[in-house]
Amino acid sequence: MPSRFDFLDRSYDSGPPAAVLAVVGLGGRSRSFRLRHVAEHGLHQRAAADARSAIVRRRSRLRSPAWATADPWLSRLIRSLAASRTAAVRILQTPCGYRCN
Repeated sequence: MPSRFDFLDRSYDSGPPAAVLAVVGLGGRSRSFRLRHVAEHGLHQRAAADARSAIVRRRSRLRSPAWATADPWLSRLIRSLAASRTAAVRILQTPCGYRCN
């Protein structure tokens, strides 16, 4: 039985491109997209979790809630959390069908 990689030797004179090898190695275009989709979502979830824990640490170091509104580091962390959450939600809302073909 021929391997998934057998047709690559017939298709390319030199070695096949790395992207083609990755798609074939992962079992096809739709499966590689789904795996990348899950990995990207996990990355954004971890980034949001890191931002949440950094926000908690920063707020605990501030002396009063009034200082929290003027703290540039805390506002940067909050923007980072919002961006990570938005990206994670956008990935979940992206339908796989139009990019999996």
